[in-house]
Amino acid sequence: MYPVISIGALEIQVYALMLVVALATLAGGIVARARRAPWARDFSPSQLVEAIFYVILAGLGGAWLLGTLPYWAGRLLGAEGSADLLAGDIRWPGALAGATLAWCIRARVRRYPIGVGLDLAAPLSPLRLASVRVGCIAAGCCWGREVEGWPAMFLPDIHGYWTWRYPTQLISLGVNLLLFGALLALERWGGRAKWRFAGSLFLVYLFFYGLQDFLFGFWRADLPSIAGVVTWNQVYDLIGVAIVAAVFIWRARLARQGGAASSGVGSTS
Repeated sequence: MYPVISIGALEIQVYALMLVVALATLAGGIVARARRAPWARDFSPSQLVEAIFYVILAGLGGAWLLGTLPYWAGRLLGAEGSADLLAGDIRWPGALAGATLAWCIRARVRRYPIGVGLDLAAPLSPLRLASVRVGCIAAGCCWGREVEGWPAMFLPDIHGYWTWRYPTQLISLGVNLLLFGALLALERWGGRAKWRFAGSLFLVYLFFYGLQDFLFGFWRADLPSIAGVVTWNQVYDLIGVAIVAAVFIWRARLARQGGAASSGVGSTS
């Protein structure tokens, strides 16, 4: 159920439109923020656009790859309904993983500061996902499980079936807007905190994104299950949260040993 906007003979899917808006917001926001960063002032707009291109391309690829992973696993295990290995949906944890890896590789090759670049994208990441959720509301995708009573709302799924269900798209939209505001506030007023280092703002986003996505994953009806009520997305979320926790623990140990300026996520090379 993908509603369209008709302009004469032209028809545009609302979901596709919001995805383009989200990517444009992400790219434009990164360019605007990067031009204020001291390390980015010597780089031409074409270099910034080049980096954004690879990051977005890798993000889309990662989102598709993690969406197809359950189907590949089902084929290997001989499960039914796994014949179409290209049938997976895009998954935001995959987009985060792909985009982050692409930036780290590109930044290392071009000698950009890896952690600072991640922090530039940190507040824009939840804003991008909030924009996509507007398209999800229109399309009915990422729909919630059927439920009665609070906080149920009368909503459709992607097939156009209306019933009382968890308003997962609206919840995700609201939570990501709150994350956007919180990260901007933390960036502005928390810069001198002892735990802050280059890349820490992005890691904070990953932690809280993974936490909320894991919790609300129990309300979603569209996610493939890996074991009982636990979904593939929730496994990705737990892996991400564990990595973030491990990095902060590692950085804390370096700080105690007087080596907080050594290599790692906070490196400026």
